[in-house]
Amino acid sequence: MNIGFDAKRYYQNTTGLGNYSRTLIDGLMRKYPQHKYALYHPNNINQKNDVTTMPTSLLNKLMPALWRGWNIKNPINNAKTDIYHGLSNELPLSSKYLKCKKIVTIHDVLFDYFDADYRTLDKNIYKQKTNLAIKNADMIVAISENTKQDLIQQYNAKEEKIKVIYQCTLPIYYTGQLEPPTELTKQFIPQKYLLYVGSITHRKNLMLLCKAWLNLPTELQLTVVIVGDGGAYKAEVKRFLVKNNILNKFIFINETTKNITISELKNLYQNTAILVYPSKKEGYGLPVLEAMALGTPIITSKNTSMEEICKDAALYIENNDETQLTKHIQVILTETKCKEKMKLVADERIKLFLPCDYLTNNMNLYESIL
Repeated sequence: MNIGFDAKRYYQNTTGLGNYSRTLIDGLMRKYPQHKYALYHPNNINQKNDVTTMPTSLLNKLMPALWRGWNIKNPINNAKTDIYHGLSNELPLSSKYLKCKKIVTIHDVLFDYFDADYRTLDKNIYKQKTNLAIKNADMIVAISENTKQDLIQQYNAKEEKIKVIYQCTLPIYYTGQLEPPTELTKQFIPQKYLLYVGSITHRKNLMLLCKAWLNLPTELQLTVVIVGDGGAYKAEVKRFLVKNNILNKFIFINETTKNITISELKNLYQNTAILVYPSKKEGYGLPVLEAMALGTPIITSKNTSMEEICKDAALYIENNDETQLTKHIQVILTETKCKEKMKLVADERIKLFLPCDYLTNNMNLYESIL
């Protein structure tokens, strides 16, 4: 097979969508070397010279967005591509002119639910891209049943056109090896702490953790380590912390370093008392999978994709309930049997999200539509 990928996120995004792209593409290249792979990228950067296709004409070099959105159809067709896979919620504007089969991965449609986190212009663009991708794709990969149902309900996508393929996390989380402390963790991270991982937006709901923390008994008010950054909502959270004179108990790690490494993040997961992930809604919720792979206790939100992933490997909060979150933190910090039970479930549950199965499921999909 000759398989082409939208590789913009592969090269330019260091977190979620980038990790998804790299995990899939690099894994397929290793596991299925008999196939031909092409990575389509609009800019001239450090690329894999043997597989990367970039604009060649002066016009396309000067206007890379035009190439990615429209003129990309020419190199894809000229390469006699069998399958083109858009990895980040979109297909090219010219996708109906592609002569190959088209697959798009849609991670979420969260812009339909959280106006405060999206500018109106961006929201409208995302909706148009989603509609176009659903219309022109031969198959849609949804990364959870939760996302699949959103596509059916919000966009009238045909259920038979959607395949749920659960994402795995990066291979480093499956090694079973502990990551040693780094200068970052030695210098800034206390011995016992709670962990929050994710952007600091209304949807991710860090404020709920801050309010629940205030209600904990003094001896259980562990320092909260926050991995992620934000804008207006982060400022709102910090004002709350200052008002309650507890800012010193919350470490915003991205203010110390903008580029926390994967090994440093793994170290934080494996040493935290609890990952608290109070997000109101996710397309997937990769931090809970990363924590589950390491047997880390998890508290997250009910009736979301996170419950779909973790099942009994986590405790859940309902309806933005800060009292329930406080109680769950207390239970995990004080009841050893609760932590042990969660770890046993996590050790079994993570077997459903292994990289080898993830790659096989994607390759099976490619083969099934040809």
